[in-house]
This record gives sequence, structure tokens and C-alpha cells, in this order.
Amino acid sequence: MSVIRDVGDRGARWDSLARLIGTLAPTSLRNLRDFTLKSALRDSRFAPIGPQELQRLHCTVSLLVDFQDVESYDDWEIGTHGIIIKFSDLRGNEYNATYLPQVAREQGWTHVETVTSLMRKAGYRHSITEAMLKTVRVTRYRSSIHKLTYQQYLSIRQEILNSA
Repeated sequence: MSVIRDVGDRGARWDSLARLIGTLAPTSLRNLRDFTLKSALRDSRFAPIGPQELQRLHCTVSLLVDFQDVESYDDWEIGTHGIIIKFSDLRGNEYNATYLPQVAREQGWTHVETVTSLMRKAGYRHSITEAMLKTVRVTRYRSSIHKLTYQQYLSIRQEILNSA
């Protein structure tokens, strides 16, 4: 679940990502409410969203589908697939991280740059060689993205109330 808002301190444009929360595990759509509330009100990285911000907000939900384990760290299509990486260092420490399908495209990254960035995101701080990249296990997936502005939410809510 990502909640989008204009945040000037990020050098932001409208639609800049302010919050992202969710799960890679299968879950019920009913859990969207919990993710939404956690993202809006209980994400320790940000102040809670206030009533004065509602008019500028929209919510984007990315439903992740079609998970496939692949043989190579570069066996996925930039802009089409998100990836989950998993790997271990020489000491046996395990790492994992993910990027949604749009991240590599938006950043202008290659496959190597994306996987390297994910390794850093996962907390790996040592040198990254081609041999290390070949040990990374990759799962690719697709995303079905759905967006709703606050005004659209209010309109749908009113329709539901009127039909009840």
C-alpha cells in the first residue's frame, strides 16, 4: 500500500512517494484497511496524515501477481517485473529486498544497477562482484496497480451510502 502526497522536503513533485507499506505474503483484500491505517497513522518514519492533507492525497495499491523464480539475476524485464532478491554472504548472513516493477524504469537503472541497489537496500555493505551477483536468487513478479484520489473515495462512499 502506498500513500502518495506532495512533500516539499523531498524535492518532490506531485505524486511523490511518501509512504509504502505492505506484504509479499498472500493476504486477504480485507487487510488493505489495516495497511492503509498503519501507513497513514502509525508509520514511525512520518508524522500522521492530518485532515488538512486529505484533499491532496491519493492511494495506490499494487497487487503483486505471477511470482516466478528465475535462473539469473537479469532474467526479468525492466518496467514489467518487480523483483525480490535473496542471498547470503560468506558468513552465512541472509539478505532480501524487493523493488516494485516501476522502480528500475523510473530510476533509469540497468539490471546490474537494480540488483546492486537492492543488495544495498537489504543491508549488504561489502563489495559486489559479478561472482556475487550470480549467487543472488531472484523471484520476478508483476503488479496490477490501482489508484484512487480522496475525491474519488468520497464519491464512491456516497454512492454506497445512497444505495443502502
